[in-house]
Amino acid sequence: MLLSRAERRLIGACMKRYGLPYEEATVDPPGLSDRRYGLADRVEAQNSGYHPPEFTGNETVKQAQESMPVLMGQVSSYQGKPVPSGGCVEEAGRRVQGAPAPQDAVQAATEISRSSFEESRSDPGVRKVVSAWSQCMKSKGYSYPSPADSAAAFVEKAEVTREEKRAATADVSCKDETGLIDIWLRVETRIQEEELMPRRELLSVLEKRHRQQVEGATAILSSTESPNGS
Repeated sequence: MLLSRAERRLIGACMKRYGLPYEEATVDPPGLSDRRYGLADRVEAQNSGYHPPEFTGNETVKQAQESMPVLMGQVSSYQGKPVPSGGCVEEAGRRVQGAPAPQDAVQAATEISRSSFEESRSDPGVRKVVSAWSQCMKSKGYSYPSPADSAAAFVEKAEVTREEKRAATADVSCKDETGLIDIWLRVETRIQEEELMPRRELLSVLEKRHRQQVEGATAILSSTESPNGS
């Protein structure tokens, strides 16, 4: 379970109410680049190939055993104090995330995301730049028709090999050289804008919800009160 900084701050405050220890992670999990158009981060490619960066900071299993029932909501009360549903973890999640988004808005956004990507794949400009990427990869010793094929050749393997790192690094280099990411993004953005117009009012609730989440998390993190009382 990867927790945001704001959630970790709230969990610490919640656990303090019960006098229980909570080991708040001091290092955030490594960022994972947006891979909508394939691997795009050179550092990730060099370190992990096509595999996601490793992170073992599962905070919910690193805590003291005495903290777990309250942390995870395995009890309804602790030393006479009621424990929130789902424990301190879910309480923090509710405060940061807010009420669930309307299902019809989520479904509309999901459909636009899916359909715009599928449509963009057949766009002449995207097909041209993917072909240019493939030719670039051939010049580096790899034969893949698309970035998806390059990733598929390695991502299911258990171990990250040197060859995978070399192929992934070549992949990112060819994306940079051909401008694949920028071109594909421009094409899909245009498609999405066209699909968004008739559903703009419905989707505006998601934009508002996201803005509220960011503002709420920022307020939590800017608070002078920390879980340790400092």
